Amino acid sequence: MGYTPSLEDQLFHQLKEGLQQVPHSTLLVLSDIQERTWSQIKNWIRNYTETTLFYAYNPNNQVIAVSMNEEDTGSKEPQDEDLDRIKQSWFQTPWTHHDNYYNQLVDQFKSLRLHKGQLMGLLYSIVMEWNRIFAQTTLGRISMIHSFESWYEVEEWIKQIAASIRKADEQTSYSQEIIDAVKKAVMIMQHDLEQAYTASGLSQQLNISRSYFSQCFKDLMGKTFNEYSRFIRVEKSKSTCSIRIIRFSGLRSEWVIRMKNISAGFSAN
Repeated sequence: MGYTPSLEDQLFHQLKEGLQQVPHSTLLVLSDIQERTWSQIKNWIRNYTETTLFYAYNPNNQVIAVSMNEEDTGSKEPQDEDLDRIKQSWFQTPWTHHDNYYNQLVDQFKSLRLHKGQLMGLLYSIVMEWNRIFAQTTLGRISMIHSFESWYEVEEWIKQIAASIRKADEQTSYSQEIIDAVKKAVMIMQHDLEQAYTASGLSQQLNISRSYFSQCFKDLMGKTFNEYSRFIRVEKSKSTCSIRIIRFSGLRSEWVIRMKNISAGFSAN
């Protein structure tokens, strides 16, 4: 006699085939559901889809087998030092050109297990800071991801951003080593505006001759080192003034204050 699939197998294959008709869909195959009420199962599925599934979803693997006994790996409240570490990796490591650094950055993002809203806020702050620093330079502007339903989409966006940054870098006549050195110098200056950095001091720290460093800096950033140093200090004072005006105006637009604080925070970090 030939094999006759059970009703359970038939239902599974029917549901699996139906995945092709529903975009961004996933079939969860639960185990260890014994002695659980239907209400408990529904609550577990709801929590899983709102947290863990966001990071587990992959359109190339739409069937996920998961045990209800597995420890919850949902979202958690991020720590400031964790967010700062990601920002430092984004701005101060050559992740756009080296797989090891890229993988480290992605792992740092995923390890935070941020809620969708928290992740959107972090990405927005990074894009705003990048464009504030580099949009008017040869290093170029990057575009914010408009919406996403899973980490998979976010990672695809990060790959696209890496490609666009590489393309912008390739338009210059300088080596990647020099471009990374100028970016590092810029972030050092941005990190501590109270410190009076000089082209001589930073070029020595980066192991580049002062004259060559100054020429590269001007070509890539569109300003001489001294011009840029004055420029970021003026921008910092504008940000601080803007925050004070909003705070003392008595407005209740708290989100505006938060956004101004984010901008100022990055200027000072």
